[in-house]
Amino acid sequence: MCGKHVPNSKVYRLRDIPSHLDRQDVARLLGSFLSDDGTPADINIASLASSCDFWTRSGPEVAKTATLTFSKLPTVVAENPSATQWRLPVLGLPRPMILDENFYGLTPLNHVHSSQHEYDCIVISGLASHPMGSWQPRGKDKSFMWIRDALPDLAPSIRFILYGYDTRLAGSRSFQRVPDLAVSLINTLKSGGWALPSARPLIFFAHSLGGVVLKQTFTMLAGSGPMESSVLARTKGAILFGVPSQGMPVSDIFTMLGVQPNKDALVRDISDESQFLPQLERQVSGISYVRQMKLYWAYETQTTPSLIEVNGEYQRAGPETILVSRQSATGGRHQSDPAATIQIDANHSDIAKLTSGHHLIHVVTHKLHELMDSDQRNLAPGGLTASAEFQDSRVSSTPFLLDQMTDPTMDPQFWDVTAITNSLRAPGRDERLEQIDDRAGHSFEWVYDKPSIGLSDWLGSGNGLFWISGRPASGKSTMMKFLNNDSRTWRLLQGWQTKDHQIRANFFFHHRGAVAQKSFDGLIRSILSQVMEQAPKPFASIIQPIFQDRYRELTKELGTLQSDLIWLFERSELDPNAIPPAHITSILACEFPRKLFRQLVTSRRNSMIANFHTLDMSDDRNSDIALWNKMEGLALQLQKKIVQPDTRRTTPKLIRNQLSPIIPQHLHESSRKQIMASLMAWRDAVDLRKRLSALGKFLLPAGTNADVDADVDTDADADTREGRAQRDERYMKFRIHLESVTERHVARQAHRLALETGDWTMPMLHQALRCLIEQQDFHMDIFLFLDALDEYDGPPEIVAEFLRDLVKGSKSSPTRVKIIFSSRPWNVFLKEFGHCEGFRIHEHTENDIRELCVHNIKPDMPGAKVMLHLTGEIVQRARGVFLWARLVVHDLLALAATSVQAGVDAKELRNELLKKLEGLPLELVDYYQAILERIPPIFRWDTYCLLESVCRSKEPVYVEEVPAILMASSITDFAQLQERSRGHFVMSDEEARSQIQTLSGGLIEVVETVRSSRPIGPSKLVSRYQLQLLHQTMLEFVERPQFKIIVLGPMCHTTDENGHSFLAKYYLYRESFQVTLQLKQHASQSERTTGVSQATLFLNGSFLASRPLKDKDPSDAQALPSRILWDSPEEVLAPGMPEWLDISPIGFAVSAQLHLCIKEATDQDNRVIERAPDSFLTLILWSFAEGLYGVNDVVAMIKFLVGHGFKVDHDLKGLGKFMCWGLFRPAPGVRVSIIRRTCSTDEYETMAMAILEACEDIELSVPDFFSATNASDRRGGAGRPYQRQAKLLHFSTPKLAEYLLSQRGANPNSVDSNGQTPLEHLVWHPQTARQESSTVLPLGERYTKFSLLAEHGGVRAQFAEADGSWLQLMSKFQESGYDIAPFKRLESYRPRAPFVAQQQRPSRSEIEPAEYPPMPSSSRMQSPWVNQARPTGDNALSTVAQVASARVDAHLRA
Repeated sequence: MCGKHVPNSKVYRLRDIPSHLDRQDVARLLGSFLSDDGTPADINIASLASSCDFWTRSGPEVAKTATLTFSKLPTVVAENPSATQWRLPVLGLPRPMILDENFYGLTPLNHVHSSQHEYDCIVISGLASHPMGSWQPRGKDKSFMWIRDALPDLAPSIRFILYGYDTRLAGSRSFQRVPDLAVSLINTLKSGGWALPSARPLIFFAHSLGGVVLKQTFTMLAGSGPMESSVLARTKGAILFGVPSQGMPVSDIFTMLGVQPNKDALVRDISDESQFLPQLERQVSGISYVRQMKLYWAYETQTTPSLIEVNGEYQRAGPETILVSRQSATGGRHQSDPAATIQIDANHSDIAKLTSGHHLIHVVTHKLHELMDSDQRNLAPGGLTASAEFQDSRVSSTPFLLDQMTDPTMDPQFWDVTAITNSLRAPGRDERLEQIDDRAGHSFEWVYDKPSIGLSDWLGSGNGLFWISGRPASGKSTMMKFLNNDSRTWRLLQGWQTKDHQIRANFFFHHRGAVAQKSFDGLIRSILSQVMEQAPKPFASIIQPIFQDRYRELTKELGTLQSDLIWLFERSELDPNAIPPAHITSILACEFPRKLFRQLVTSRRNSMIANFHTLDMSDDRNSDIALWNKMEGLALQLQKKIVQPDTRRTTPKLIRNQLSPIIPQHLHESSRKQIMASLMAWRDAVDLRKRLSALGKFLLPAGTNADVDADVDTDADADTREGRAQRDERYMKFRIHLESVTERHVARQAHRLALETGDWTMPMLHQALRCLIEQQDFHMDIFLFLDALDEYDGPPEIVAEFLRDLVKGSKSSPTRVKIIFSSRPWNVFLKEFGHCEGFRIHEHTENDIRELCVHNIKPDMPGAKVMLHLTGEIVQRARGVFLWARLVVHDLLALAATSVQAGVDAKELRNELLKKLEGLPLELVDYYQAILERIPPIFRWDTYCLLESVCRSKEPVYVEEVPAILMASSITDFAQLQERSRGHFVMSDEEARSQIQTLSGGLIEVVETVRSSRPIGPSKLVSRYQLQLLHQTMLEFVERPQFKIIVLGPMCHTTDENGHSFLAKYYLYRESFQVTLQLKQHASQSERTTGVSQATLFLNGSFLASRPLKDKDPSDAQALPSRILWDSPEEVLAPGMPEWLDISPIGFAVSAQLHLCIKEATDQDNRVIERAPDSFLTLILWSFAEGLYGVNDVVAMIKFLVGHGFKVDHDLKGLGKFMCWGLFRPAPGVRVSIIRRTCSTDEYETMAMAILEACEDIELSVPDFFSATNASDRRGGAGRPYQRQAKLLHFSTPKLAEYLLSQRGANPNSVDSNGQTPLEHLVWHPQTARQESSTVLPLGERYTKFSLLAEHGGVRAQFAEADGSWLQLMSKFQESGYDIAPFKRLESYRPRAPFVAQQQRPSRSEIEPAEYPPMPSSSRMQSPWVNQARPTGDNALSTVAQVASARVDAHLRA
């Protein structure tokens, strides 16, 4: 029997394979388990891949998993064939390998190198199928499985993973339903790490029931907590094979199952009579649409035999039937969206069993690539790479440069350690510690005093781990905070720590917090960031090598500053030997801004200290060091501005403004001047463009000024005109090459900055931590506080092994680690840490809990004496959990009151109370569920509504709001809400408290709080009482995927609403049907979390439905637009953003980003967008400022609107706002300020480009909302025109200007309503500009745009010369190292063409051109606008000639 021959008839899985073994090693190892005549050749290993365990696969020891077949079975399998799993112990391995055939859980099918790994694809099988066999061709030969053996070659960036679960039908005793299976899948995905930020995006394959489970998973993830939602956010799409969206015939299965529990549980859920599937399909369709998930639907086109009984067994040998129809499998998409469907000519079972070479494998691969293509993102900063001419540069011509410079990344001062530390520091790292309540009174003092605790001795001389264990709500976190903050802890530690680096770090896991507060990478980031903050010097040996390798990889095609300098010398024909070495060294030093700061600024510190005598801190060394550290931080911030070409230059005034809050005001003036002078010297030293520009003098003969006008003879006796022309040409080439070198330097700096400030991947974190533990250069003692290990959102084994390995460290390393941690006493922790020093906190808090019970049992309460006698029993059962004792006392007191009122005597009362006490759950989560199950079914809907609303609301919920929230939860459309709003929902505090107690079972309490006097809703009540969850663990309970099932039971399938749905309706009622931010937020989140449109509330007969479309009769009073209030304080209103905005129903849907409402509206009326009266761009801009839109959301919405008839050209007001905001800088920097929100210039330009591409007429005139003359019109009456207007080109950033000029043929000499051309708009005197407009670009951007306009034929105005603004701007350019020679050839003009005021925008045929002076024929600048007629502006209110002549005459008279 041991030698049984079974040629590839069954696939097995082998787990826990050591990471160092390859396929041959595994075959040899397994060969020892075969019979005597078996050899490794009898083993066919089809796949060998790293474990799916997210945390362990990033570490040094990664277990592997194999799928394999046997020609001869292993002895252990042949001897026990009925088993499904077998242990294979191997001498020398820490744990046995596991062989199984059920494939439950996750099974990786292929290995993908981390550099190629981009996606994970989870494969889910169907009803009554095997996780592997469901995807294999029929027959005895199981050597081929198309997902494992074909797809990895066709989609090499995807790791394919099987998900196995029990879906047996015959003989099953399971009564699990689809939601139960979905919860198991969710838990598996979370434990696999796909909820963490560094996880790969997800794709799914699902067959039959597996698709139903997946769809249920999507709906549960959408409505659950942040960890679950992050899994859904990572999901990019799925391919569904024969998934019944409308059910399938199951009468034959019903007959087979008889009275089995899964008949009415699992099977009925997917039958063609199911009420569950249509609702599920509706929700998933909405969720996938809102979240832009791509779903493909494969359907069968062959019939399937039905089940009949043959010889006592059920087989598919009965009449043929269509199990899942085309309509059901695609949800009707085969007609509405055929591109999203895949036809497979097979029956329901074989639809997923593709054979080798099947053509549909390539079809599926194509769909996979479509999924991936829709998710591609450009991650390269700048996208600049080395050109061939840079790569071909011959460095041998200047060998001395190579000798002088080494790899700059080797120098620790090359890196911004502060920025790297900040990037390590996870957002909200210390929030949990601050949120934990302080101890009450003198609680926990015993922890230092009791000898049996042993903490004091361990702190002073112990090593390794100290474990504070305890049950939930037993005070562990409060204890850990107390120990972390108490000075006695640190005094006792002095006996253990050395005199070198001493690190004290903490991490408080928080399961209800952000991902970084409960994840493994959050833990490592927290430890590393605290190490870096307390001991930055070890950076070189710990972190620096990681950044060196990544930087070299990113910049390998950009070269170095050294190689660029050599290239510049060769291309410009510069002799490096003629250039002083000190000057070359100063150029190369531009890569070291920190080092230069310390050389040029910090080195002068001693000479400045003498002038600090007027300071109170003159003798305070720490304050002195802090001052210089702040200055160094400022310098690095300014350096980032210097390397960015599109930012304002770092002028002395800017530096002075930045320094003012740092330097003490009473510092001696001479010290201030010295600091300023040293900073300006540093600024010049790190400005590469300025340093390179100085090389220009080595191109020309002695005495020649490189910046003189080309038309002036500087040395007529020595040079001919031809010689000067050659010299000028050579110099211009040098300037071009200089800019190329500068751009590459900027690109390298951008890569460095991106590395220093970017996200840390799990491999980087593991590597850094490993380097810290294994370093050999210095002594370091690390003491860690780690709280609530049980709240880590992953397998507890992982964090347990992590702690064990951390304290074990490396025997040869001088790094020592000592950890005190807390957790619940889970088995995995008991197994790992049971031998460690520590104590169980719940064993030492009996007196505290007894005091709590006595405090809550008042003497005058019914049955108080009996209750007091039960206190000892309650304390014993509480097991140290304060909250449990509190809930029990509450329940027993209620029972005692009822029994005493019924006449029960004391003895019987005691028995009743004891019986009740013994029947209460011991775990809090089970207790919560038991409390909810006691609530009568008639109240369950209100219970669900109340708990959901309190947990989903970002604002406090007050007692007076409860009736209206419950009222809103029961309405389905606007008409009902409007009818209900006519009455006021008011109740007394006593009535409200009673209702809340009844509905929540005591899980919500009412607390008195201080709040603003803002009235609530139409009743105008002001509340002092707020609803609050009994404990933070309740939030976790409500956010569980199965919460709705627990509360509503079978009714859960009758609703798709949640707290966001209820609150959206409530806020609509509360604010008297006005639009507020809260309304938009909850309406948007309702769509995202339920997948259901709220069109019945906001579109069909809604509060906005009476707003007119453009073709309605304006005389109809009911159709006139009403103004809707935007909930924004006056002081943050944007210029040009009125407090009141007219908004239509579709406008509201756009502003709230209600994709499903918009889709429903456009499906019903394909002209609804075209005819809407809204300024869509204004609404989108404002919602972006409120945080409702991201950059990609803005672009997608604009494209959608344009595709449905929206004309950007008609929305002049919104277009003007968008363009104006791109030029507004509230302070020097790289960010664009949009009302209350800032974004990068690149982000703004991405949004603006989408608008300009949709703009048909790029010569539009739009309002200037930053103009002083328009200030009074920002909230002007309807129809009042804005007085100052300008062209799109006037408001464009350089990138947008290049698009308008190069690709759209914009007129570079178009004028605004003041007669200014785009060039003059840039030239205009800053003081004058500030009086009229705040849209002056930073100098670097102004120079870039200036060059673009000049290149395309822009001309300068004479009055710009007359008032001196031209010369002033040229001087600023020249001082900052910019080349101004090309601008001196620009021809000037004096405008004279009339510019007729018009109320309506004229057509192009109505614009009368005005002649311009021709450009000289020798000019290098060529443009389609050169020598052509200059068109006048449109929609203006003055004439060019009048304005220009008046200015020139005034300046000439002056």
